[in-house]
Amino acid sequence: MAFGRLLAECVQADPHGKYALLAPFDNIDHSMGRSVEWVQLKEAVACAAHILNPLDEHGIPSNSGRVIAVLAAINFLIYQTLNLAIMQSGNVALPISHRNSAAAVVNLLRKTNCHDIIVGGGSAVHELLEAAKTQLAHDIPGYQLGVIPVPLVTKLYPHLGPTAVMSESMKEYPMPSDADDVNAIRCYIHSSGTTSLPKPIPITEKYLRHITEIPFVRDNVSPLAAAMGIPPFHMMGIFLHLATPLRNQRPILLWDVVNEGETAPIPTPETTMQAMRKFGATSTLVVPTFLVTWSRDEKSVEYMRTMDRIITGGAPLPQEIGNELVRHGVNLTILYGGTEFSNPSRLKRIHRTREEWDWLEFTEDYPARWEEQEDGLFELQIRESKDFRPAIFNTQTNDGPVYATNDLFARHPTKPNMYKIIGRLDDQVTLATGEKVNPTPIELAIVESPLVIAAVLLGRAKNQVAVLVQPAPGYEVDRNNPNELAHFRNLLWPHVEKVNTRSAGFAKIFKETIIPSVPSKPFAKTPKGTVQRKRTEDLYAAEIDETYAAIDEAKGEDNTPLPETWTSAALEPWILRVVEELLQHPVDPSKDFFDQGADSLTATFLRLRCSSLMQSFPNAAVSSKARLLDAQVAFAHPNVSLLAQHLISIANISGGRYSDAEEEHARAMDNLVKKYTAEFSDRVTTPPSVQRKVIQASEAIPTNLRSPKESVLITGTTGALGSAILLQLIQSDRFDRVWALNRLGPQGQRSLERQRASFIDKGIDPALLEHEKLRVVDTDTSADLLGVDHEVYQEISHSVTLIIHNAWRLDFNLTLQSFEPQIRGTRNLVALALSSTNAASLRFIFTSSVSVLQNWPNTSALEEPIKNPTVSVGTGYGESKYVAEKILEHFRDFAGLNTTSIRLGQLSGSENGSWATSGWFPILLKSSLALRCLPDSPGCVSWVPVDAAATAVLDAALTKTPQKVLHIYHPKPIPWRKVLEVATNAASVYSSGQSLRILPFSDWLEKLEARNVSDADKIPAVKLLPFFRDLAAGDAATLKLPVEERDQREALGLRRLATDKMQGISPTLANLAPMTSHDVQLWVDHWRMIGFLP
Repeated sequence: MAFGRLLAECVQADPHGKYALLAPFDNIDHSMGRSVEWVQLKEAVACAAHILNPLDEHGIPSNSGRVIAVLAAINFLIYQTLNLAIMQSGNVALPISHRNSAAAVVNLLRKTNCHDIIVGGGSAVHELLEAAKTQLAHDIPGYQLGVIPVPLVTKLYPHLGPTAVMSESMKEYPMPSDADDVNAIRCYIHSSGTTSLPKPIPITEKYLRHITEIPFVRDNVSPLAAAMGIPPFHMMGIFLHLATPLRNQRPILLWDVVNEGETAPIPTPETTMQAMRKFGATSTLVVPTFLVTWSRDEKSVEYMRTMDRIITGGAPLPQEIGNELVRHGVNLTILYGGTEFSNPSRLKRIHRTREEWDWLEFTEDYPARWEEQEDGLFELQIRESKDFRPAIFNTQTNDGPVYATNDLFARHPTKPNMYKIIGRLDDQVTLATGEKVNPTPIELAIVESPLVIAAVLLGRAKNQVAVLVQPAPGYEVDRNNPNELAHFRNLLWPHVEKVNTRSAGFAKIFKETIIPSVPSKPFAKTPKGTVQRKRTEDLYAAEIDETYAAIDEAKGEDNTPLPETWTSAALEPWILRVVEELLQHPVDPSKDFFDQGADSLTATFLRLRCSSLMQSFPNAAVSSKARLLDAQVAFAHPNVSLLAQHLISIANISGGRYSDAEEEHARAMDNLVKKYTAEFSDRVTTPPSVQRKVIQASEAIPTNLRSPKESVLITGTTGALGSAILLQLIQSDRFDRVWALNRLGPQGQRSLERQRASFIDKGIDPALLEHEKLRVVDTDTSADLLGVDHEVYQEISHSVTLIIHNAWRLDFNLTLQSFEPQIRGTRNLVALALSSTNAASLRFIFTSSVSVLQNWPNTSALEEPIKNPTVSVGTGYGESKYVAEKILEHFRDFAGLNTTSIRLGQLSGSENGSWATSGWFPILLKSSLALRCLPDSPGCVSWVPVDAAATAVLDAALTKTPQKVLHIYHPKPIPWRKVLEVATNAASVYSSGQSLRILPFSDWLEKLEARNVSDADKIPAVKLLPFFRDLAAGDAATLKLPVEERDQREALGLRRLATDKMQGISPTLANLAPMTSHDVQLWVDHWRMIGFLP
């Protein structure tokens, strides 16, 4: 049945039956309150629909199809009446939380193209509206926004006023014309905005019909459900205030209306419990903060024992509090769901016991997909089924599109379809050491203390976790008073010590890293009571930075020379020097650290020093064990000798030299080359007969024999170089078929959609994507048949004459193993090439990188294959490109495949100035504007415009004299300082005319390191500190050269590439003019135009 017809069904079944009992906020002990009957609700909805969309002379709504927002701090009854009325009037409801910021309101209005908004409920809401209107006028001049006041309560519900009467003509309103259209959008419910601006999520008729049959609604048949604490702009409000009573025809308990124009009072745990007891509520759904308060009151616990069911959700409930309530006989159930995917968990217990209150039972027919993660956990993903479709999809899998929840679950060891929610993937705190900490269990354990009402675990990109806590009333702290701060930490410390016993060593909290909030800055929370982690961290950025700065200051600058071997003889002197530096006085190496003045903070810093040493030690046997260094290591091994022996034992080696790490990396690279050049399964292996055919054909057919028309397959066309190559392939008459293969986007965006966005971003006409010869295909090259249909694969195989493999993951923080999908994808493309009809003459171009030459000596690298893998040891990115080069070299030598690896140096902006803002140079420039200085360096830059690089790639692809290896580097470099001067002049113009100082690179880096991660919006370089430190090291190495040699080197210690062969093949590269000030000016103009630069 259509969702909009449910109310009429209720009226027909029992017109004077109760929809809601209304509890007054005040004088609750002396009033049984009022009620709303089904017929009164129906008439109120019709009346409001008339106001929102009057009928014309033919009785037809005059203005349907609009999105109408509700921004109001009003009674829930009136709010939900308006939501129903908007939908009945043929429009789309957009309920907006009045706790949002103006920016969030504007974002929701713009995203839904909303031009009408219902407003009411006090001055704060109207101030929010005015702020939103001001921002709208600034962002989109002329944006029309019609404001509709909330209808008077007495107009909608005359019986709630003294004398009002509703006219008969207002009591009926026709159903919307699309009432039976299951795909029609009925409303938008916005996300909570925990990590970013709230997003509107479309809720269709099919979705609303589905929720009336989910277990939470279908089985929630308690005689009187208290629905007073769940906001009406939340999806759970739709469940509780509308779907449940309409489907089951059972009343709910709501707050009574307030005086016209007043803001509805905020429900508290105390007033809600008082109302439930007075009216005899038999079930309720509340956020965990209410339950925490009730659990500490004997009368509240006693009443909850008498209720059919207590449901909680929206945020985690501390384990001990839930256990205690169950021990006292409370029937406790947790609810799990989301606006995007409804509620998949059961309300009734099938396999669960009462004590398993924190486990969820999923229905067998719910289209869940469990994606296994680390540590035996699973992420819940939701597929589409014949009965249900998620509101949105955000991920593409082998099973098709899904909505990935980011929620982590543990599977019950013995009971089917039972899972426990553990935390969220995107909440994981990754320390600088690489260890990952799930914050949720720790935060829940901390708030079990009566001293604390909320907690946020910190430590992202730090060496040590910290915790931000909101003290309970009566325990507030004046942070400017050291005695108060110490007193609070001492009070909380015994509880934190218990929490630490349940945490991994690297996740233990120290007393000095407890950061209490202040009353003037309460934690930012969603309407559900969930802490908004990012907003709260931003709110306390100064206090957090201060705490970590104190740690760094106490830790001291580590100038202690590194030990050359991992032995007692080398480690003991190092440990002694570190401890003496930390304690600022001589130390007896044979005595206990803590008998000589060390404390828990000293122990923390000593562990950090040891961890840093292990990570940086050039032997993988040592560096890979840094994560095993427990936070209690100094306490457990409290003198120099004991600590040294422990460090040796966990590494489990007798000694180590710097060359060992290189050799281990080189072995790993060679092993992958062997793995992907050995015999494969039939699905990807080229049969020997085909290999012989390729060799024989390549010997028989001259390499300069080329078909007049080419069919090209290219991967990775959504980036700068890929888009530039694709543009030239489309425009060239040489190619009659172009296959552009790309992965789906991170949110499940189709390749064509991503390609169109890329073209628009780079100033390329997106209409070119409609060219008849172009096929844009969603793919996964690491999968069998490249992740495409067999028919498509066969079509490509029969026609392709050129493969340009340009897709690769760009992340310098990953290890080689993380790039194996890209390596496998390369091998799968080789399989396609070798089995192709045109295998004998097919050319295979691979866009490699200068990163494969990470350890090349200070000479220009030749256009030749790399013989020694240690040349490529360094980042996983460069190592993986080396593996791909060697795989292609193998199949060139042993199967006759015509392959060329093209190593790319730094590519600059296109001829229209477009240069991705994720590149290190635009990041350097933007950061330098905020730092008021730019970094100098001797040497030149050999950057090639991306358009020219694309042409050079095609020159190499179509040459009659193909080469094994080629380089794309500017043959006419210019000094770094010249680029800097032009950028300085251009950027200064856009920075209020203030000049920017040019400093040595090391001084510039020092200024960058002094800034905080919280400055990343203005100084994005703080997120790339390791990269810029590497550049500084390269700059320092260049400065050690004789003056006459410095300017002949590539700036910042980067590698120079010889380009003799490429210049002989590509007139474009050979005749490329030197970079000019005009080029630099175009980049800066582009970055300013898109808002990247001020």
